[in-house]
Amino acid sequence: MAIREFQLYNSMTKLKEIFVPKEPGKVGMYVCGVTAYDLSHIGHARAYIAFDVLYRYLKHLGNEVTYVRNFTDVDDKILQNDCAYTADGDVYFSVDKFPAYGRLSGRKLEDNLAGGGGRTQDSLTSRKRNENEFALWKAAKPGEISWESPWGPGRPGWHIECSAMSDRYLTSSFDIHGGGMDLIFPHHENELPQSCAARPNTCEIKYWMHNGFVNVTTSYHPLALRYFMMSTHYRSSVSYSLNQLEIASDTVFYLYQTLLDCEEALFQFREKNPEGSVRKGKNIRITLDAQECINKLKNDFYAKMSDDLHTQDFLNGALQEILKLTNSSLNKLKKVFPEIS
Repeated sequence: MAIREFQLYNSMTKLKEIFVPKEPGKVGMYVCGVTAYDLSHIGHARAYIAFDVLYRYLKHLGNEVTYVRNFTDVDDKILQNDCAYTADGDVYFSVDKFPAYGRLSGRKLEDNLAGGGGRTQDSLTSRKRNENEFALWKAAKPGEISWESPWGPGRPGWHIECSAMSDRYLTSSFDIHGGGMDLIFPHHENELPQSCAARPNTCEIKYWMHNGFVNVTTSYHPLALRYFMMSTHYRSSVSYSLNQLEIASDTVFYLYQTLLDCEEALFQFREKNPEGSVRKGKNIRITLDAQECINKLKNDFYAKMSDDLHTQDFLNGALQEILKLTNSSLNKLKKVFPEIS
């Protein structure tokens, strides 16, 4: 397969960039999974589907892809590198030790008071030297699940699990870090400096990617959910409704019904015409229009997918054209060979 130029939107630079893996043919990819603070919802499905499409396309292009999601862990190397301090059993990151803090989200330190604590309650902010600083380790309250640590019993801060897992399975330097758009700040903005503080000489994430939100307007069922999600660009928010999902369901049915009709027509034709495609002087062949449409389908697929995963343009464009042509060709075939109707 010829090497194709693949562009991805990088949330760090705010630009579409040509994707070049750190190691040719191998891609390290870490995506933040669900934070289980409540029941799972359709917004979680958006992230799973968006980055599954990316994973599959990277593999289709011939890459060996290591795809990792998160769990909770803790590491004290940040403290050893003088980038954190303790306060009454808590451990906080000193954001002034990381000059690039705020670059990913585009926020200045003075703007970061809202959300900067990493889910730290207001009653605990007095322990911090600076309101922008976030918790790496939280001292346990009576009755809470906790683990022993050099600072006493407690639990990891919200951002630690992603740094720990990516470091374990991908090292601190890898190709793609993804997640929902709501994780840009504070989660990813805080995850980046703590990872770099733990591995200051090897910390590099080349591409940051974030999917848009799902705006739910009614209850839903899972039919055609994947097609529905792919019908909107992964960085755009999508308004969810039962009507839109039913449209997606009808489209998926149309696609599979077309494939089944083709399979049945070919089976019937071969059963009744064992000598081949010539019968009474009539030939079955791929027309120039059909071949042109097939070529357009392939070219359009790679063009749209390689331009920051524009799945919606492919699904609504070349795919629909070839489905219409296929059904039209089937109808013509049935007129020539009534026995396959």
